[in-house]
Amino acid sequence: MNQKEQQIQLRFPDEVLQGKYCNQLIVNHTQNEFVMDYITNFGPGAIVSSRIISNPVAFKQMVIALTDNLSKYEN
Repeated sequence: MNQKEQQIQLRFPDEVLQGKYCNQLIVNHTQNEFVMDYITNFGPGAIVSSRIISNPVAFKQMVIALTDNLSKYEN
């Protein structure tokens, strides 16, 4: 089965465009979804700066994209 690539126009709200820094990640899952807590940890207190909840199909696509980009970065 061939999948056609879709072009999606993205709009970034100002608060998202600024980005958030994280230096730790916790991943948990249930039968139906993956939960990723992005953590900023500087010193005695760590905070969850963002939480992303995703279905397994989208999560797998993220893992593939991250693996591909890490490979390109390392080479």
